[in-house]
Amino acid sequence: MSERLKNKTAIVTGGARGLGKACAELFAQEGAAVAILDIDVARGEALAAKISATGATAMFVACDVTASADVKAAVRQVQQALGAPNVLFNNAGIAIVGGVEEISEEQWDLQYAVNVKSMFLVSREVLPLMREAGGGSIINMASESAFVGFPMHPAYCSSKAAVVHLSRSMAVRYAPEKIRVNSLCPGTINTELYQEFLSQQPDPDAIPAGAGAVASSRHRRARGHRVGCRLSRVGRVEVHDRHATVSGRRHHLPLTRGPAEPVSFVAMHRPRVHTDDQHPRSGSGTGTARSARPLAARIRRRHR
Repeated sequence: MSERLKNKTAIVTGGARGLGKACAELFAQEGAAVAILDIDVARGEALAAKISATGATAMFVACDVTASADVKAAVRQVQQALGAPNVLFNNAGIAIVGGVEEISEEQWDLQYAVNVKSMFLVSREVLPLMREAGGGSIINMASESAFVGFPMHPAYCSSKAAVVHLSRSMAVRYAPEKIRVNSLCPGTINTELYQEFLSQQPDPDAIPAGAGAVASSRHRRARGHRVGCRLSRVGRVEVHDRHATVSGRRHHLPLTRGPAEPVSFVAMHRPRVHTDDQHPRSGSGTGTARSARPLAARIRRRHR
């Protein structure tokens, strides 16, 4: 590993299993001190012990990320033990299955509490610490469901759309303070959460093909560990307000570099980037805009 996160502290919510677990392990391999926040005490403690056994630094903090008091105490504990967080991966999430007429108000509220409110609560505690440290990176887990409607996931789809726009608002607000905010929008990932969803279906074998046809002709299920292991292979763009959709065989997720270096992904194309004195709608300005060209081609050449 390249140790891109050496001497940095990373917080991963929902980090005891699935994609959160894979990312926590990778952050540690990249040199970060990792704090795992989760309500699953047994798995969280086991993962922290596993990471620590490799010589890396890791700790588990039992935390209900929907509860403000829990979040405040957890972030304070991480700061005291590992220092100010440089990376926050807001990964905690659940998927309530059922149409609008079938789910309860309590289920709807729970979906938004875990998937959206938790990001607000944790980010609110972490942002002042990042500001004092001179910058950082916040990665909010969204989904392709933010852009594609799935018939049995109205609560989940709408919550992930909220995550994308929350991230956009945070990105433009905190960019001047060298705090980068991105949302990650993967397709279906073969994790325990997805297996739980399949177990609730009358015909689980029919779900992957149908979901793929709705989402993308290139859609493939990825394994959580494989996605996590791609975190360090990223390109750069000079914008902060971005989301990334991930589909097909390539899965490139965000990893922090310097606080002023936002990242992009193979599944995206490089947008037009304008200098401070040139705006695409202004019709004036002397700055030079970089031409848009596929980011994938640049990364393929770089890693040959």
